Amino acid sequence: MSTKKVKDEQLSVTITGDIIVEVMRLNGILNAMADNLVSDLGLTSARCKVLGAIENEEPLTVAQIARNMGLKRQSVQRISNELQSEGLIISMDNPNHKKAKLLKLSSEGKRLLHEEVRPRWLKKVYHAEKSNDKNNLKITSETLTKMREFFELIEQ
Repeated sequence: MSTKKVKDEQLSVTITGDIIVEVMRLNGILNAMADNLVSDLGLTSARCKVLGAIENEEPLTVAQIARNMGLKRQSVQRISNELQSEGLIISMDNPNHKKAKLLKLSSEGKRLLHEEVRPRWLKKVYHAEKSNDKNNLKITSETLTKMREFFELIEQ
């Protein structure tokens, strides 16, 4: 392998590594920000992830939510039990599985997300978007999606 090719590969790995580190840092910041935004509502960032995972989709199982949101299945089970006892989500029989119930938002869960959580979050997102170039944001979003899809593929 030529020295130039090795250096190009090292640079590429370094750039990808830098992106991964920044995504991890951003994830930590976003989790802390979400915790602060919704703590007065009795929510956490993890609870919001579970609620958000079933907001626009067909009902999902705990395992599907965990996979989609990058959470541990046991954590999602615990959180979904709590959210269900608080009346924010409901479970339904799953025609494809006897034990794995399907989860969806209750009307109170929808109200909480749409009237309380979403406006707070959108205010923060709006300011972040205004301080960045839209074209760069679009490229970043596409790149992160491709990276996520790649890592999902190799993890299977």
